Amino acid sequence: MGQIDLTRIDAALIAGSEFEPHFESWLSALVDTINSNLQVFQDSFTTGVATLAGGTVSVPFPTIVATDSIFLNLTNAVLLGTITTTIVINPPTFTGFTIDSTNGADASTFSYMVVKF
Repeated sequence: MGQIDLTRIDAALIAGSEFEPHFESWLSALVDTINSNLQVFQDSFTTGVATLAGGTVSVPFPTIVATDSIFLNLTNAVLLGTITTTIVINPPTFTGFTIDSTNGADASTFSYMVVKF
């Protein structure tokens, strides 16, 4: 699994500029707030790749909850059937999600993105 990496704004670039002190303070606070919000946004997305074997794959994802959303992108179709995803929360046995096909021989590959709400 991977996370999306968003570039942060560098507050050092505004330091020492010819701004009024109160404006520079406000601008610095704004940059900190934007960077904090970028971190929250970045932490909301996790990406990865999963390949079906025998028409199914289980993807471990310990932090998944029922309100999260899973988005799939087909990257390689091999005997593709109709695809469904199911979030499974069953600690300590398995927590994550499954991708299932109606074709028991499906061996397709998907990239996925989990969005945490």
